[in-house]
Amino acid sequence: MTGWRAARGGLGIRPPVHDLREIVDQSVKTSSNVAESGHGVDAAKKIKGRKRHVAVDTLGLLLVLVTAASVHDTAGGRDLVRQLAADRGRELACGQAEYLP
Repeated sequence: MTGWRAARGGLGIRPPVHDLREIVDQSVKTSSNVAESGHGVDAAKKIKGRKRHVAVDTLGLLLVLVTAASVHDTAGGRDLVRQLAADRGRELACGQAEYLP
């Protein structure tokens, strides 16, 4: 029985569940009242402001990373995946290959 459990990856018969479902990003204009140090320019969208990188897990819980708009989508996505792995021990189940650390 012990060999069977080890072959199945633990005590149960189900394989481990991947926690992270989706990562998206969006550039957002900021108010003129916000300090310039937190701004950047998204050259592709020509938006001066910030960028939100959002991850959704299988429970529907969100993790959001806010960066300057000048941060590339790939770099922000990788930082988000790294933070998820470090803080919560979660792993990427699906998403763009560029987000893999």
